[in-house]
Amino acid sequence: MSEAEPADWLAGHAGPVGQAAFSPDGGTLLPAVWDQTARLWGVSAGVQRAAYTRQIGRLLSLAVAPEGMTAAAGGEDGRIAVWDLE
Repeated sequence: MSEAEPADWLAGHAGPVGQAAFSPDGGTLLPAVWDQTARLWGVSAGVQRAAYTRQIGRLLSLAVAPEGMTAAAGGEDGRIAVWDLE
C-alpha cells in the first residue's frame, strides 16, 4: 500500500489549520481549522472518519483526551467546545 500525501488527508478544509492533535494510539489525527471544523482522519489510510462543526469562531487550539474518546477546541471568540469522538 502506498503512503497517502498529507495534502490528501486534509482535503476539504476551507481554511488554514490552527493546530492538530493525534489520538493517544497515533492512529487518528484531528486538526482544528479556521473554518470552524475539526475533521477526524485515519492516519494510515488517509481517510476522513468524521467532521465536527463548532460555532466558536476559528478553531485555534485542540486537544484529545488521554483515553482518545473526547476532544476539546478553543475558538477565537474565547469559548471552548468539548465533544465525544466517534
